[in-house]
Amino acid sequence: MPTNRETFPVEFKGGLITNISPLQQGINMPGSAITLKNFEPSIVGGYRRILGFSKFAAAKIPPYGLAVVDGASQTGTTLTIARTHTTPVAGDTFTVTGITGTYTITGLAFDAGNNRTTLTLSTSLASSPANGAALTFVTYDTAYRTQGMEVFGDDVIVALNSDIYKTSGGDVAFTKVNVPSYGTVLVNGGSQSASPLDIAVDGLTVAPQIGDMFTKYTQLQQMLVVQVGRL
Repeated sequence: MPTNRETFPVEFKGGLITNISPLQQGINMPGSAITLKNFEPSIVGGYRRILGFSKFAAAKIPPYGLAVVDGASQTGTTLTIARTHTTPVAGDTFTVTGITGTYTITGLAFDAGNNRTTLTLSTSLASSPANGAALTFVTYDTAYRTQGMEVFGDDVIVALNSDIYKTSGGDVAFTKVNVPSYGTVLVNGGSQSASPLDIAVDGLTVAPQIGDMFTKYTQLQQMLVVQVGRL
């Protein structure tokens, strides 16, 4: 005796339903789930596997860029910092590598052309931070959230503001990815002094920009190698 079975497509949607009978669910909410194990509704429709519940990286993503102290011998309630690609917000708090204390921003002036910010602090600096000392923001404006995230190999890539960061998880800090390469930059000529700070270099493949910082000098085969980049 032939059957009257028919086939028709069902879109997986509706999420997990547990408060109605299977008959009602099948008639009124086809595609919804009776049981989900390690799956969740997807923002693009249907369901997706849950990747996990543990935090992948313990480190915080720098909210405004990899901020560092810009200039030595700074004291008092004013601090100029570099490598800020987005303006900080009054009320943010931060620490500075090498000195004690947590500092609160009460005012600021952001120089977008040079990625530099002059901060006004609620209390004086405990001591003068070193030039290039890193800032770690403890609390910051929650409006600065990630724009997107993707897994690439063993790393996680995160977009925040106009920057892209990556981390391999655990206690590994986030590294800024979108940094242009200027080639193998070399000091052009010997006996150049650091005062005045006017150094001739060659080997550039791309012109540097105002606001770039020298990260270090390295003695290598009788040559001084200069590493620069918009960090």
